Amino acid sequence: MKIYELNEKVSQLAETTKEWFLNLEVWQAWLLVVGIVIAFILFFPLMKVTKIAIIINTKSIFNPRTTNF
Repeated sequence: MKIYELNEKVSQLAETTKEWFLNLEVWQAWLLVVGIVIAFILFFPLMKVTKIAIIINTKSIFNPRTTNF
């Protein structure tokens, strides 16, 4: 596939995405926003827990008294 054809397909995809966003009804747009907010609220604590677990794990790696070697 040539770069020109790929560029053409990408521009078509961008155009259809733009049309889709412009054709959203008001309730659909609100539903999209609410869905993104709910997903963020659900995944934010999960990300914090993962970050804490990574910090605890790295501390135990660098602490010579807790190594399992």
